[in-house]
This record gives sequence, structure tokens and C-alpha cells, in this order.
Amino acid sequence: MICEGQKNIKVHLATTEQKIKAISSIAGNCKYNLGTAYPLITQLYNNNNISDSNKGILKKMDEKSNHYILDSGLFTLMFGAKKGLKDNPFPEENA
Repeated sequence: MICEGQKNIKVHLATTEQKIKAISSIAGNCKYNLGTAYPLITQLYNNNNISDSNKGILKKMDEKSNHYILDSGLFTLMFGAKKGLKDNPFPEENA
């Protein structure tokens, strides 16, 4: 129990979308894990696909965790290391 009377709090190990962190989590038998979709979305945008390695990490984390959260990555995009950077606009569909 982390706080008195808070038996339902679950602490999730973060950054498990990264291979080395995922392996560490599994080796340590951590059952509550958290990853971000940000690097996956970036990979999808840049390469038009997500690598099989990254898909495998997510699948394994889902199998080995009692609870796995994959956040959207929006906070990283808006306020993290890439904040303020701009890409070329998406092409108009009917242009």
C-alpha cells in the first residue's frame, strides 16, 4: 500500500515501449506497465509502417502485464523534446 487507505493504487513502470525497458520489466516480473505511442506514431509517419520489433514489444508487454497502458504520446509532442517543431503540412486531399 502506498498511501494509507489507498489499496487500489497501482504504480505502473514507464517507458516500456523501449526494448531494454520492456525486457527489464519482464525480467523483474513487473505486472503494471506504461508505454507511450509517440515513437511508434513517429515511425509510422516517417516510414509508413511500424516495425515488427516494436509490434512484438507491445504484444509481449500486453501478454506479461496484468495491466498495460499505452498513452497517446500527445504530451510528448506538445510539451516534450519536440515541442515547437513543425513539419510540412499534410497535402490537401482534393488539391
